[in-house]
Amino acid sequence: MTALTQLLFLVPIAVVVGCAVVILKGAAGHVARYVYIAVAIAVGGLTYWAMSYDYFANANTHIYGWPIPYVIWERETARRPWEEFVNYGAFPENLSLFMFVPSSAFLGITYIRRSGWRFSLRTLLIVTTLVAVRLGLIVWFAR
Repeated sequence: MTALTQLLFLVPIAVVVGCAVVILKGAAGHVARYVYIAVAIAVGGLTYWAMSYDYFANANTHIYGWPIPYVIWERETARRPWEEFVNYGAFPENLSLFMFVPSSAFLGITYIRRSGWRFSLRTLLIVTTLVAVRLGLIVWFAR
């Protein structure tokens, strides 16, 4: 299961790197390049902030970092000492996770602009409705 999880993190990393190559080579234009760099800096700050987030999952587990923790302190009982688990790969995994959505959006916009694909308001409304229905189903099944 751990190997599968690591392979799943290669997908966002591949999208982020691919988008950086496309954007920085100039395929999307100068404005898109500066916006992407600004988004990357903002997401880097968000990732750094998320690494300083800490919480108690229960009385005997203290977790640092979100959504992928980098340090987990655990103990068996309240009288036992804390034992530490360190995840050194948390920062790049969180960064790739947070950069996945903006990078996918930039790649999609670049592809639509370069391909000359045109769509009507009707198509936009249909796609928006399908996305809303899917998100609604996810929330409904999560109950």
